[in-house]
Amino acid sequence: MALIASYSESNADSYNGYGTTTTVYGQSFLAPDTYETVDSCIFSLRKFGSPTGSAYAKLYLLSSYSDTSPELLATSEALDVSTLTTTPANITFTFTTKSGIDKDGYYLIAVEYSAGSSGNVINIGNDQSSPSHAGQWIFFTSPNWGTDTSSDVSFYVYGTLPSTTITENGTSLIFSTNNINLSKGQNLSPSSLILSNKDINTIQNKLVSPTSLIYSVPISSELIDSYPLVNYDYDNNDLEFYYYSGLSFTANSSLPLKKVQFYLKNVNSATGNIVCYLYSHTGEFGTGTGIPQNILAVSDVVDISSVSSSYSLVDFNFSGINKYSLEAGKHYCAILYSTDLGYSYLSIGSDISEPTFTGTHIISVSNGIDWMVGVEPNFIFYAYGESGSLSFNIVQTLSSAVLVLSAKALTTIQTKIVNPTSLIFSFGILKVVKEWVKRTKNISTWTGKSKNISTFTNKSKNTSIWTHKPKN
Repeated sequence: MALIASYSESNADSYNGYGTTTTVYGQSFLAPDTYETVDSCIFSLRKFGSPTGSAYAKLYLLSSYSDTSPELLATSEALDVSTLTTTPANITFTFTTKSGIDKDGYYLIAVEYSAGSSGNVINIGNDQSSPSHAGQWIFFTSPNWGTDTSSDVSFYVYGTLPSTTITENGTSLIFSTNNINLSKGQNLSPSSLILSNKDINTIQNKLVSPTSLIYSVPISSELIDSYPLVNYDYDNNDLEFYYYSGLSFTANSSLPLKKVQFYLKNVNSATGNIVCYLYSHTGEFGTGTGIPQNILAVSDVVDISSVSSSYSLVDFNFSGINKYSLEAGKHYCAILYSTDLGYSYLSIGSDISEPTFTGTHIISVSNGIDWMVGVEPNFIFYAYGESGSLSFNIVQTLSSAVLVLSAKALTTIQTKIVNPTSLIFSFGILKVVKEWVKRTKNISTWTGKSKNISTFTNKSKNTSIWTHKPKN
């Protein structure tokens, strides 16, 4: 958490009590930046007598330092005031309902306590001798709010900075939101990317009527099948004698094949080249009749001399037209091929003591036609699905700080995307239309100071929730 604003308790030289009519004391402040959430605050408090009941910290939206019509944004967990001491102490309040705040917006952070009685109250620390905070002391004495420039309340307020980062890339502005994680089949709700007012200001300053919004979702690698490293206990020397050596496996997802990894080490400084073939499978899987059928794809070439003399996972990457689309539930064969045999070779890390992999060990001497199949050893390997992105146009342009995705786009996300690591929105600057800039610069509903946005919930001051759903 980051410190948003403060006025140290070292300035406190007076402690005001909460009565039966004055139930709120606090301090207004100006947000120095946009914060995704306000998480906690601290006030210097003490008790007098034996007060009971609960006190709460509250965050309000203001239109200025001295605004006496605050609008509630968030409330903290309850503080049992009987636990306070008779000497001043810094007391932390953690917000259970959270709100974001916007750069250059005015806010009030305050403590509310309404259960005080004669001789049994709580006191809040403030500076009455030489108040120097830029904000103002604001209080509620029923039935009105009021301000006092002769005192400043001591406080600290903490929040979380937005995870959205903005970078310029050529003629595009890219938003990368790394805190959004989707798993395959997970619904997006609401169907929008939320932009902070800081982001919106950047758009207003840099973009001129984008004619298309491209939604691009990078997808991290998904494990298709594997026999993990933990099973390694044997050094296999197939590639000392056989051109072809590999295994059969089952695809657990329908994705383009990105890479296959084998656990290899270079023996006696071997040189030459090696590739991995992806074959279709024929026969009964997991038995001696299950063998490679047709070559479907071939990996990029791996320089054997680049393989370490100690075991490591070596990537066999499939690129271009060789990114073959696997089908979930179907069987395939991943077969290493090299003609550089003999005294120097690549050893394949395997499991021979207790092999449990459902696929089989497959070799061919030289022609890739006559195959020998066995249930052991089981090679250590990992097969991964494609890492790439899905892109599609967004029909609706910027509207009240929200990018709304069409139903078609949402369906694509829900059915196609697997474990994206980030969401990237790219805004192409393709055409200059001055009218768009003129129209957007003065939209008050895009600023944190607006209090009458009918289409947003009570967290709308930082445009964090959009309640309207797209028709399409």
